[in-house]
Amino acid sequence: MMARSAPPRTALPRCERLYLLLLALCAAAPTYFLLAYIVAAIPFPYGLDYNEGIVWQQMNDIVAGRGYAPIGDFPAIVYHYPPVYHLLSAAVAALGIDPLSAGRIVSLVSTAGSTVLVMALTKPWLGQDFSRGQRIAGMAGAAICLLVCGGVQDWAPLMRVDPLACFFALSGLWFVIQAVERPALIYWAGVALVLSVFTKQNSVLTAAAGLGVLLCHRPKLAARGIASCVLLGLAVLCLLVVQTHGRVLDHLILYNINRFDLARLVPNIDEGTSATDRVMLALGIAGLIWAIARGGLRRGTTTISPAGTGMVVGRQATVAFALLATLSLVSTAKYGSSSAYYMQWEAALAPFGGVSIALLLQTGTRLRQGGGRRTGSLCLALPILAVLWVAVTTSPRHLRLVREFQAQGDTLAPLLRQIHGPILSTEMVLLLRTGHPVVWEPAIFRELSYAGCWDERTLVDRIRNHQIAAVLSDGQQGYRWFDEQFSPAIATAMDQALPRKIHVGLRVLHLPAQPGDTLSETPRAAAPQKSPAE
Repeated sequence: MMARSAPPRTALPRCERLYLLLLALCAAAPTYFLLAYIVAAIPFPYGLDYNEGIVWQQMNDIVAGRGYAPIGDFPAIVYHYPPVYHLLSAAVAALGIDPLSAGRIVSLVSTAGSTVLVMALTKPWLGQDFSRGQRIAGMAGAAICLLVCGGVQDWAPLMRVDPLACFFALSGLWFVIQAVERPALIYWAGVALVLSVFTKQNSVLTAAAGLGVLLCHRPKLAARGIASCVLLGLAVLCLLVVQTHGRVLDHLILYNINRFDLARLVPNIDEGTSATDRVMLALGIAGLIWAIARGGLRRGTTTISPAGTGMVVGRQATVAFALLATLSLVSTAKYGSSSAYYMQWEAALAPFGGVSIALLLQTGTRLRQGGGRRTGSLCLALPILAVLWVAVTTSPRHLRLVREFQAQGDTLAPLLRQIHGPILSTEMVLLLRTGHPVVWEPAIFRELSYAGCWDERTLVDRIRNHQIAAVLSDGQQGYRWFDEQFSPAIATAMDQALPRKIHVGLRVLHLPAQPGDTLSETPRAAAPQKSPAE
């Protein structure tokens, strides 16, 4: 007997094709700027953010077996995160790719994978009551909602752990949902969720959302997933503890601290988001409210078919993920937080942004067919206006920063190559490019000093005794980023032992006053520029 072929897919109605084309045209400008930035960033030789250099140095140390070392001596490096991203980046670099570019490629591929998964997580909300064009618009809208957000655009092509952690977290959530129909996938869910946690610790929220919802519908299946996560996680942790003689726990728990100030929560969110992505976040929040109102967290019946249960689990898991990710924003009220901290929150809201777009199209079509032409036209216009607003407010700021950082790096690199001895720097990629290892990270040790976990007199004495050859900082005392990275005692020691200052853009190179020094001072920059994450 011949197998039945799938029914032919009918063509989209002309009006839906035109609408989707209009949406695509509105998204063309932000898409172009993002792609241009990615093309420029991957081979860019210098750091595009403070974090890239320290991650590169951490990768070198972990691969060489020096990772998670004590911080009492000098050099001193804190390893903020578990080693999955570092090891994967090192594996890509082993193919003959520049280490910095390798890390950026890992982040970029992870972001692309997260975009596909966000579209897949939108699908359970777009049932048969939506037309095919509305479903396409909803899934494409979810991708747009993710990709225009600052937390994604800033970090997608940079050497940072967050894009990979987000990808593994979304992968784990998707495997949990698929496991309802294909139970064997629950073990893949466990692997993905453990990888996400061992990339960045806060990814445990995704595991709680997915497995918590599954526990309400398929307790035995969820128990298998929880057991696989716990056993695999403990095995990996034990391996790390043995290899590092227990020091990995010191770095991940005791040293990985920042001051917490709840008053910074709203200002940090305001600074970490922009007018460009707030419209899409608003769509996501509106879609989330609609989903909760539709019973997105009610358990419902478990006697329906596996496909039906899978849809229910998919809907409830995405709601739970979005709620937990929103609640986790309280952790961004700490010093040192940036737009990277919002990546998983933006990924959690993106499916509901797509749902909002699909609902607006569906409502608008029904109202126009029912005679409510004005209201229906407004509903149909809102998605276009939202994407058009993103297009208008999107600027090539990342491309401008690439040019500025290129000029700064080209000026500073020859100066750093003339220096012999340890250099402290907030632009740590430039150190590695010029043959200097990273010996100290300013921001985290500033926090450790505040917490009483590290005695800064060790470094103050080294600076005063001229055991530090130079310091490269962002601005100088009185500038916010300088004051958050260098304590008054360290800044005073720098002024005494390294009184000569060379200003190159936002960077200040602090040097000793030595007779016969051939280095010449360059003009002070008019005003420091912000990095992409700022």
